[in-house]
Amino acid sequence: MKTLPLIGICLLGLVTLAQAQPDPSERGLRRQDAEGTRKPVLRFVVPTPRFQLALRSDARTDLGMSDDQARSVVTATMKVRKEDWMRSGDPEGAYRRWQLNMDDAMMRELRPDQRKRMDQIFMQVNGYIALTEFEIAKAVGLDDGQRASIKAMMNAANRKLREDYQAALKSPDGGTNPSDPINMAREISTKIGEMLSEGQKAAFKDLGGPEFKQTSRGVPGSRRDE
Repeated sequence: MKTLPLIGICLLGLVTLAQAQPDPSERGLRRQDAEGTRKPVLRFVVPTPRFQLALRSDARTDLGMSDDQARSVVTATMKVRKEDWMRSGDPEGAYRRWQLNMDDAMMRELRPDQRKRMDQIFMQVNGYIALTEFEIAKAVGLDDGQRASIKAMMNAANRKLREDYQAALKSPDGGTNPSDPINMAREISTKIGEMLSEGQKAAFKDLGGPEFKQTSRGVPGSRRDE
């Protein structure tokens, strides 16, 4: 498959704050503005969205996407209005809605077989964090108690990230010991795995389909973590 410079350029503009992996000494809590002043960045623990996966070369290769189709995906997602979640009374909810709208726009550009495969790639990359999606949790057979526990863990993690952000706003040095959403996601995935039965783990793996050969380590429960 040809190299697609356009995708590489757009990827830089579309990477979401929740998935950014900054310098370990900063952990992404602060970025510089035009004057060089470091500004806090609000991040969330959320699954890596499908539209981001569609921008990865390994996923495009697995899906068999042509260059024209990849360009159509970029064009479609760029048309989605980006909500100002920072001014929202529910920043996490607004952020997640934006992600889902981007996913919908991207999925409409795929063939039915590619959409099915994208769902499988989504599960393999995100590991057990993918169980935050209702349809996946239902297919795996999670009960109400398990779903409630997962929701509680996600809410607690994102509440901590919001508290870190608020503390950073008031601190000239960005605050101390900020939480890392990447590590938080891995910890939550591990805890989710501990609450699953062997049958549920097998169902999750079956739903994930054939192995997706991704190029970076995943969270617990992902194929890359095995």
